[in-house]
Amino acid sequence: MQRGELAYQPIRSIDPSATLILEVIYLIDSVSYPVNRSKSRPKNAGNSNVLLFGSFALVALMIVFALVVGRMTSSLAALLVVCFTYWVGCWVLCYFGADYSQLLQSYRSPLSRDPIALLMTWLPPIGVFFAALSSSLPVPSVAVLAATIGIAVLNGVTEELFWRGAFVSVFPKQVGWGLAYPTVLFVLWHIALLCVPNVVYKAGALGMLGGAGVMGVLWACAFWRTRDLRSVTMAHVMTNSFAFTMLALENWA
Repeated sequence: MQRGELAYQPIRSIDPSATLILEVIYLIDSVSYPVNRSKSRPKNAGNSNVLLFGSFALVALMIVFALVVGRMTSSLAALLVVCFTYWVGCWVLCYFGADYSQLLQSYRSPLSRDPIALLMTWLPPIGVFFAALSSSLPVPSVAVLAATIGIAVLNGVTEELFWRGAFVSVFPKQVGWGLAYPTVLFVLWHIALLCVPNVVYKAGALGMLGGAGVMGVLWACAFWRTRDLRSVTMAHVMTNSFAFTMLALENWA
């Protein structure tokens, strides 16, 4: 199937947010490369250079961007602007770099029942949940919960789609480029969040980077083992929901 001939059809059994993102990609692709062009584009097997160099550039630029934006506006506004720009960057790189057929297959795979993969997938949200329970923070309002859960869904779906799904779709058998490289950059991206001034992270800088490293390794290994992107996406969203709620209560609520 040519890239311009991608079938636009509903995707079953996929996280709704991921479905929306992927179908938007298909819609843009069908407009950009219509079927009736005289010279059809080659099959989309992904673009490794876009992923490798683009992801490195994205992380580096986000760190610089956070330093600049953080001094121009409030901490909350700066954090939201940095995150939104980062998400857009992930979507753009995913659009130009991922192998769509392999990426969709990772959402269609059966939910994993591998006990080791399940442990790696769900250990982070369980740990963050109990950390939230043991904290002395006040009960969040409905508005805070709605905002943090919404951001958690957007962030979790985007990061798993890009850092896990896109890279493995292009490097399905190369542990170095498909697993290790994106995991390192996933951790380094969190430096940008630390560069936004006046935002308190209870675990500190090392705790935040260490936590991101542990979660990134666990989810990357679980996905590499099962090729089930839905499970790690759900775990990522749940982890972010608890973590973002605590962050909001500690800083702004």
